[in-house]
Amino acid sequence: RIARIRDLPSLSGSLQRLVEIIHDEVASPNELESLIRYDQSLSARILRGANSTYYGMRGNVPTLTKAMILIGFEQVKSLCLCALLMDMCSTQDSIEPEERERLWKHSFATARVASEMARKRPWVSPEKAYILALFHDLGRVAMAFSLQEHYRAIWQLSRKGKTPLWYAELQYGLTHTMVGKWLATRWNLPEVFQMVMEFHHFPEKSPAF
Repeated sequence: RIARIRDLPSLSGSLQRLVEIIHDEVASPNELESLIRYDQSLSARILRGANSTYYGMRGNVPTLTKAMILIGFEQVKSLCLCALLMDMCSTQDSIEPEERERLWKHSFATARVASEMARKRPWVSPEKAYILALFHDLGRVAMAFSLQEHYRAIWQLSRKGKTPLWYAELQYGLTHTMVGKWLATRWNLPEVFQMVMEFHHFPEKSPAF
C-alpha cells in the first residue's frame, strides 16, 4: 500500500512547480506569488499565517503580496511545501480535520526548531535543517492517510498504556520511521532524508549523518 503512493512530482501541479522553485537558486518572489495565486488553499494558508498573532498583524494584512513580504520568501516556500505535502495523499474525510491540523503543526514546529538549532550549531544550513525536519514524520502522515486501521490501533494502544506514540508503534510492530524510510527510498530522496526519517527517534543508531 505504501508502494502505491505515487512519487512526489506527479501528485500535484502546484507541488511540482513549488519543488522547481525551491531548487532554482534564481527564482523570484514573483514566481512564487504567481504559483500561490493559482491555488486557493495555499493563498488562504499564507494570508491566515500573516494575520495570525505570531506576526502581530492580526486582521491587518489584506493582500498576498503584503503577506509574503511580512512572512519572508524562504518561510513562504516552506509553508507551501508543508501544506502541499499534507495534502499529497489526502482523500475526502480520510482523517479528522483536527488530526490533519495536529500533524501539520508538529511538522512545521519541528522544522522551525531544527532551523534555529542549525543557526547555533552549523553542521548543516538552516534551510536544509528546516526541510529535513519538515520531512521527518512523513511516515506518520502516510500511515494516517493510507494505513488508517493500523494508525488507529496504535493510537488506542498508546492511550491505553499511557505511552508515547513511537513506543506504542514498537509494541504494535509497525513504526512511522520504517514507513518513512520506505517512502524516502521509493521516491529516491537523498540518503540523508532516508536516515532522518528512519532514525530520528534513535539518532545514535544511524550509520551516517
